[in-house]
Amino acid sequence: MLFLDAEQTLPRLLVDGVPDRAAFAPLVHETLQQLSGFPSIYCFGEMVNLLWGRDSRAAAALEELWNEVLADRSIQMLCAYRAEPFDRHTHQALHGILRSHSHVMPDQHREDFDEAVDRAYHEVFGVSGDASGLRAVIESRRASMPTMSPGLTALFAL
Repeated sequence: MLFLDAEQTLPRLLVDGVPDRAAFAPLVHETLQQLSGFPSIYCFGEMVNLLWGRDSRAAAALEELWNEVLADRSIQMLCAYRAEPFDRHTHQALHGILRSHSHVMPDQHREDFDEAVDRAYHEVFGVSGDASGLRAVIESRRASMPTMSPGLTALFAL
């Protein structure tokens, strides 16, 4: 197991507050080299969340750098974002971030969140079959989004 402190490592990757490919590549390749020989490698990306609070575009840039590295390796990357999906700024920025992921997992309150989205759909669109039908149509238009819970799917599709 290898740990790098996100708050200490992140400044080494930034130039003028933005992730820099020239700084990122050597550090990541050196770190991954230390892990060679392990049959499975899982990385947890906390640095994106640190950037997210300051600059969502910088977080997206870091995601892209990681995706370039991960495309050539069989490494699983797990990221965590503290994000409020009902906030307009967060919602717009998350669409860019979502394109960098294959799956999105809500926090530990997934069932509560899914139920809240269901209630909101029914309150806004009615309790008849209209809400369910509309939700199905809206969700079917989300082809470019990663796999996620029904509530998150409905929220982001809308």
